[in-house]
Amino acid sequence: MDYLEANVVADSSGRATVAVTGEVDLGSVSVLRAAIDDAWRARPKRLRFDLSGVTYFDSTGLRELIRTFDDCSRHGVRFEIAGASRNVRRVFVLTGLSYVLSGDTSDQGDAKSKHRSA
Repeated sequence: MDYLEANVVADSSGRATVAVTGEVDLGSVSVLRAAIDDAWRARPKRLRFDLSGVTYFDSTGLRELIRTFDDCSRHGVRFEIAGASRNVRRVFVLTGLSYVLSGDTSDQGDAKSKHRSA
Protein backbone atom coordinates (compact mmCIF):
# COMPACT_ATOMS: atom_id res chain seq x y z
CA MET A 1 0.00 0.00 0.00
CA ASP A 2 1.23 3.47 -0.93
CA TYR A 3 1.73 5.99 1.80
CA LEU A 4 2.27 9.69 1.25
CA GLU A 5 1.84 12.66 3.50
CA ALA A 6 2.35 16.24 2.31
CA ASN A 7 1.90 19.21 4.62
CA VAL A 8 2.12 22.89 3.78
CA VAL A 9 3.51 25.54 6.09
CA ALA A 10 3.44 29.18 4.99
CA ASP A 11 5.41 31.76 6.91
CA SER A 12 5.32 35.55 7.10
CA SER A 13 8.41 35.91 4.88
CA GLY A 14 6.43 34.70 1.85
CA ARG A 15 7.80 31.17 1.81
CA ALA A 16 5.51 28.17 1.57
CA THR A 17 7.09 24.81 2.35
CA VAL A 18 5.59 21.53 1.20
CA ALA A 19 6.99 18.80 3.47
CA VAL A 20 6.64 15.41 1.80
CA THR A 21 6.95 12.05 3.56
CA GLY A 22 6.57 8.59 2.05
CA GLU A 23 6.27 7.20 -1.46
CA VAL A 24 5.55 9.49 -4.41
CA ASP A 25 4.08 7.45 -7.25
CA LEU A 26 0.95 7.07 -9.38
CA GLY A 27 -1.09 5.84 -6.45
CA SER A 28 -0.24 8.74 -4.17
CA VAL A 29 0.55 11.72 -6.38
CA SER A 30 -2.90 13.24 -5.81
CA VAL A 31 -1.81 13.95 -2.22
CA LEU A 32 1.21 15.87 -3.52
CA ARG A 33 -0.95 17.73 -6.07
CA ALA A 34 -3.41 18.77 -3.34
CA ALA A 35 -0.56 20.09 -1.18
CA ILE A 36 0.85 22.07 -4.11
CA ASP A 37 -2.58 23.58 -4.70
CA ASP A 38 -2.76 24.52 -0.99
CA ALA A 39 0.69 26.11 -1.20
CA TRP A 40 -0.36 28.26 -4.17
CA ARG A 41 -3.31 29.58 -2.18
CA ALA A 42 -0.77 31.16 0.20
CA ARG A 43 0.54 33.26 -2.75
CA PRO A 44 4.19 32.52 -1.94
CA LYS A 45 7.25 34.40 -3.13
CA ARG A 46 9.23 31.18 -2.57
CA LEU A 47 7.90 27.65 -2.88
CA ARG A 48 10.09 25.08 -1.14
CA PHE A 49 9.76 21.30 -1.22
CA ASP A 50 11.25 19.40 1.69
CA LEU A 51 11.79 15.91 0.29
CA SER A 52 13.87 14.59 3.18
CA GLY A 53 11.12 12.14 4.14
CA VAL A 54 10.59 10.71 0.65
CA THR A 55 11.38 7.00 0.47
CA TYR A 56 10.35 6.40 -3.16
CA PHE A 57 10.01 8.81 -6.08
CA ASP A 58 9.04 7.98 -9.64
CA SER A 59 8.27 9.84 -12.86
CA THR A 60 4.78 10.74 -11.62
CA GLY A 61 6.26 12.84 -8.82
CA LEU A 62 8.83 14.23 -11.23
CA ARG A 63 6.04 15.38 -13.55
CA GLU A 64 4.29 17.24 -10.69
CA LEU A 65 7.46 19.00 -9.59
CA ILE A 66 8.33 19.96 -13.19
CA ARG A 67 4.82 21.35 -13.66
CA THR A 68 5.26 23.35 -10.45
CA PHE A 69 8.74 24.50 -11.52
CA ASP A 70 7.20 25.84 -14.75
CA ASP A 71 4.39 27.56 -12.81
CA CYS A 72 6.94 29.19 -10.52
CA SER A 73 8.92 30.38 -13.55
CA ARG A 74 5.80 31.93 -15.10
CA HIS A 75 4.72 33.68 -11.90
CA GLY A 76 8.11 34.89 -10.64
CA VAL A 77 8.10 32.55 -7.63
CA ARG A 78 11.39 31.10 -6.45
CA PHE A 79 11.35 27.27 -6.59
CA GLU A 80 13.45 25.28 -4.11
CA ILE A 81 14.03 21.62 -3.35
CA ALA A 82 15.62 20.65 -0.04
CA GLY A 83 16.55 17.32 1.47
CA ALA A 84 16.39 15.26 -1.72
CA SER A 85 17.95 11.86 -1.12
CA ARG A 86 20.43 10.31 -3.50
CA ASN A 87 17.66 8.20 -5.04
CA VAL A 88 15.38 11.21 -5.60
CA ARG A 89 18.23 13.24 -7.12
CA ARG A 90 19.01 10.30 -9.39
CA VAL A 91 15.53 10.48 -10.98
CA PHE A 92 16.18 14.13 -11.92
CA VAL A 93 19.69 13.41 -13.20
CA LEU A 94 18.74 10.36 -15.30
CA THR A 95 15.97 12.29 -17.00
CA GLY A 96 18.18 15.28 -17.78
CA LEU A 97 16.24 17.51 -15.39
CA SER A 98 18.86 18.04 -12.69
CA TYR A 99 18.68 21.82 -13.23
CA VAL A 100 15.34 21.72 -11.37
CA LEU A 101 17.16 20.63 -8.20
CA SER A 102 18.96 23.97 -8.13
CA GLY A 103 15.68 25.84 -8.57
CA ASP A 104 17.22 28.11 -11.19
CA THR A 105 14.25 29.66 -12.98
CA SER A 106 16.32 32.52 -14.40
CA ASP A 107 16.56 31.06 -17.90
CA GLN A 108 12.98 29.93 -18.42
CA GLY A 109 13.23 29.36 -22.16
CA ASP A 110 16.21 27.05 -21.82
CA ALA A 111 14.62 25.12 -18.98
CA LYS A 112 11.35 24.57 -20.83
CA SER A 113 13.05 23.41 -24.01
CA LYS A 114 15.25 21.02 -22.03
CA HIS A 115 12.41 19.04 -20.51
CA ARG A 116 9.89 19.35 -23.32
CA SER A 117 12.32 17.79 -25.79
CA ALA A 118 13.26 14.97 -23.41
